[in-house]
Amino acid sequence: MISPKVANPGSQVPAIVSATLIIDALSDSAQPMGTSELARLLHLPKSSVHLICSTMMDLGLLVRRGENRFGIGPHVLQWAESFQASSDLVREFQQLISETAILSELALNLTVLMGSEVLYVGCRNGQRPLSVRFGVGVVLPAIFTATGKAMLSTKPFDEVIEYVGDTWPALYTRRSIQTFDQLKAELEATRARGYSIDDGKLREGVYCLAAPIFDSSSAAAIAGIALGLLQSEVTAETEVHIASELINFANTLSQRFSRPLK
Repeated sequence: MISPKVANPGSQVPAIVSATLIIDALSDSAQPMGTSELARLLHLPKSSVHLICSTMMDLGLLVRRGENRFGIGPHVLQWAESFQASSDLVREFQQLISETAILSELALNLTVLMGSEVLYVGCRNGQRPLSVRFGVGVVLPAIFTATGKAMLSTKPFDEVIEYVGDTWPALYTRRSIQTFDQLKAELEATRARGYSIDDGKLREGVYCLAAPIFDSSSAAAIAGIALGLLQSEVTAETEVHIASELINFANTLSQRFSRPLK
């Protein structure tokens, strides 16, 4: 039996595990497979396999190939393309860091939106110590992060509301955004400046500036990039200098994806 690799085996959702097993089996097979064949191969009840395959077909994850036989559907290809785009972005990010050495004393982070959260996909720890260290794979509420606000500022606000959803995330500090009105004001200010600010909303004493990164496919950002320093180090002059460096870096990275910043 094929076994998917999960971080917490005891917390698996059976239907999701079974769906993953089915997709893996069909990906490994040179030919479409039927529910009976899949049930025998994966040691799953045939009725469950039939129901899961039918549901995944409705979602575009599978397509029917002949009578009661299934193959991988187009929706899976969209996921693959999204993953490839993210991989290309990280590669360009790392290459650009090596070429420009942008403010090497400061922490530099690259994130992408994942629902109501940001996922850290690229990180460079700066020479100055911060009270928080970000790492690849870290997930945080988008509305509390500089990169999250940079990306959300490029979307219509009604879409932002959908991203946040019905459950407001637990506050990280006393300065964390607490209402949609506060969030809307922050996003409007971000749009006007061209970069976002996290002034202790995620971690007390940490100050981050972030800019959106675009490609040629839409007006919404595909990623956000942030520079971080201690709040005690920030002056009006340092903010202007850091923001200028950051926007130039984000602009260059965006140009490599065919859509320069304005």
